[in-house]
Amino acid sequence: MKTLEIHGSTGVSNILVGEDLQNLKKYIPAENVVIITDTNVRCFYERYFPPHPIITIKTGEKIKNLDTVRYIYEKLVALESDRSTFIIGIGGGIVCDITGFIASTYLRGVKFGFVSSTLLAQVD
Repeated sequence: MKTLEIHGSTGVSNILVGEDLQNLKKYIPAENVVIITDTNVRCFYERYFPPHPIITIKTGEKIKNLDTVRYIYEKLVALESDRSTFIIGIGGGIVCDITGFIASTYLRGVKFGFVSSTLLAQVD
């Protein structure tokens, strides 16, 4: 596995390349984590997800809208997510785009990470 450090104006981000989904729990907090994924990724890979609440969205470009954002906000509120919550998006570009938007706007922003399942999501 290779770790790349990206230094930005607000801090450092680590990009882990070549790690296995089964080892994800080594890199995320032990508590107060919420996973966002889509129905396809959840169907095939849920058994590898760490034991945290999962918010599942539909697939396809058409779900990138405010109805989906509201749905996720409602789920986060129901889970009593707060500013210490870590949100992780597991999936392709759509899941990662929505997760990034949610994490940057929920309660003025929470920490987040991605497990990108497609090349496009990795490039984004």
